[in-house]
Amino acid sequence: MRRVPLILAISCAVLAVVALVQLPIHSSAQAPAFPAREPVVKAAAFWSATGVKPGGEITLALALDIRKPYHINPNKTKEPFIPTTVEILEAPNELRSSTPIFPEPETIDFGAGAAKERISVFTGRTVFYMPMAVTEAAKPGEHEVKIKVGYQACDDKQCLFPTDLTETVKLAVVDPSAKVEKANAEMFQ
Repeated sequence: MRRVPLILAISCAVLAVVALVQLPIHSSAQAPAFPAREPVVKAAAFWSATGVKPGGEITLALALDIRKPYHINPNKTKEPFIPTTVEILEAPNELRSSTPIFPEPETIDFGAGAAKERISVFTGRTVFYMPMAVTEAAKPGEHEVKIKVGYQACDDKQCLFPTDLTETVKLAVVDPSAKVEKANAEMFQ
């Protein structure tokens, strides 16, 4: 007598699974659309000159536009905050770079209540500079330089997960006899 209820229970379970499998499945195209969120940080790159001759020097300005009400931590920060980093991921072998030059951060109040503290941050438009040189062996032409910026964005009370952005810029190595002019003067004052 106990076998009939067990067999009946198993049969009901199998029927329920078969019924679920046959239900219509909604494609992701029918899912409700959510508006795309604007990135917290956008980057733009600017060279100090129209190109660089083999054996010459050039500086890259990397401008980060940080959306309000957010800020990012400076390159030197205290625990538990994540510092901003800038590194070259890919570049021609003939390119040499120096340590990025970071601006002075500003100081703000962060946290709430008894946990409120003064911290150093970057806000609004923040520009980092990367002095570079190319060796005498550099061949004329356009060369890609891929740069990664790691950062943690926060508002005045909490922080988002650390993330990074990648920017690829074209470096023009020109013939030694070519004329090179200063460029983007507003970024290099």
